[in-house]
Amino acid sequence: MKSIKSQSRLPSHSRSKFTAARQLSDKMQTAKVKLPQKLAFFFLMITLSLGVMLPIQLQAGVNVLLIGSSYHFDQKEGGKQGKRLDPKSVAEELAKILNKGKRDGSSKVKFEDIYRTKETPIALGAGGRVVPTEFHCHSLAQYYFWPEGREARLKQLKGDAGTNWDYAVIVGDPYLIDKMPGIFAEGVHLIANDLMANGKTKTVLLAPWLENADATSHLSEVVYRVGQGLDIPVAPAGETVTKAGAIGRGDSAYLAAASVFSTLSGRESWGSRANAKRAMATILKNRSKPVFTNPYSKPTPFTMEFMDKSVLTFNQTGSSSEQGIKGGIINAMKQCKITPQEVKNLDQGLIDFNYGRANSNFESNKRYKVDPRKFHRSYGFPMQEAKGTAAVSMLYGIDKRYFNKQSYDDGTDLGVAYDMCRDKEVEKNIRAVPIRLMWAKIQDLDPVLRPLRDNWHMSRLADAASGTFIVTLITGKDPRGDEPKDKAAPEWKSWKARAIGYETAMRMGLNFDFQK
Repeated sequence: MKSIKSQSRLPSHSRSKFTAARQLSDKMQTAKVKLPQKLAFFFLMITLSLGVMLPIQLQAGVNVLLIGSSYHFDQKEGGKQGKRLDPKSVAEELAKILNKGKRDGSSKVKFEDIYRTKETPIALGAGGRVVPTEFHCHSLAQYYFWPEGREARLKQLKGDAGTNWDYAVIVGDPYLIDKMPGIFAEGVHLIANDLMANGKTKTVLLAPWLENADATSHLSEVVYRVGQGLDIPVAPAGETVTKAGAIGRGDSAYLAAASVFSTLSGRESWGSRANAKRAMATILKNRSKPVFTNPYSKPTPFTMEFMDKSVLTFNQTGSSSEQGIKGGIINAMKQCKITPQEVKNLDQGLIDFNYGRANSNFESNKRYKVDPRKFHRSYGFPMQEAKGTAAVSMLYGIDKRYFNKQSYDDGTDLGVAYDMCRDKEVEKNIRAVPIRLMWAKIQDLDPVLRPLRDNWHMSRLADAASGTFIVTLITGKDPRGDEPKDKAAPEWKSWKARAIGYETAMRMGLNFDFQK
């Protein structure tokens, strides 16, 4: 920055930082905080260089919402976070910091637990056999679309439920961030949009940690990429805790809370001076790191590639469900001016991609194929439920489900992705299609819409979104086409379904340029 004398010379994001820093200076003057002129100027420059948002007010009385899951995803039976970041403990420590140890509760931190369960039956297969099923919620995205209590939950996010949130802290499940970062990016996008809709709630992402310290670097990269893409600051708690050797230690929650406070305020937190300095030091170190400009490339169930070909070959050995998605694939390719070519003879050379159903309890001969010698990439998707329950059960089916409350079943978006991770298929360019997540977005357009077009087959809108997702995730191209002017027309809903498929693929591939 060449000069801070004239705001008009700064880009808009720098002007907002300048304004934030100036407001902090004004608050300090109002509070009669006496600092030497040089020290005050240094403090101002630190605040600017951190790229922080409006700092936490010096006076008491702020309301903070901290959103995270008390149970982790990566075991079939679930389990408490253990040595990992415990969001509830972080919320308690943050309240202590804000109130400087006093118990008057003038500043409040509410912990909103993502984890929840719901018993609701599913109609399984074309025959519609009803199976009692328990669904579990671990991800931010599933939390956002979880049907039970959704209206009240969204009101709370928007500050319309009696509490106006000054600040919000978003914490993702560390396993999902590490192995399926795309679902974290989607969840942050959905929740942050509602949190910040009023223009007043300032939001921060908290980068967590796993038991394995070696995972911290990747967790931090993912959270910073998402924060950079969605313009949300990051509290690098995982790096601070790992460097301090505090994984599994009692003071890890304080270190995380101190990281949040210092990210928002630009100064050290109240409490343990040594740990407060550690948290602040990590933030200062990270401000000098270059932004991420290269595409994210680590193999995950949702990692994108950028295949640039005028003809794309594909193969599927399914039946009616796969045929429906094929229509979406062909239409998306044509929007990108790519010639689609279906190949049935597998001896004709390397095929660009294969796709098929992925649930363990459906016909194995119709599953996606894992054979890098024949297919450059393959996609698996979770089969839909039948008409008797699909309108409800598919909205619960993003994360995890158990038949009869005890038998784990992989027929969810993340159940399919979890199989790919555990079976080490992602390294073979195997990818998942999050049909239920995209359907939830489509239904938000019009609650009258239904996921099936008959007793069993997915709606044409779901097919359009799925086909577009598949094409975007392998090419990085935009298959949306021109938006129809008449939003009441069926053509607009078809366009919007393609837009949902495209935008979901881009975000889940950690590519955010399309939003700018």
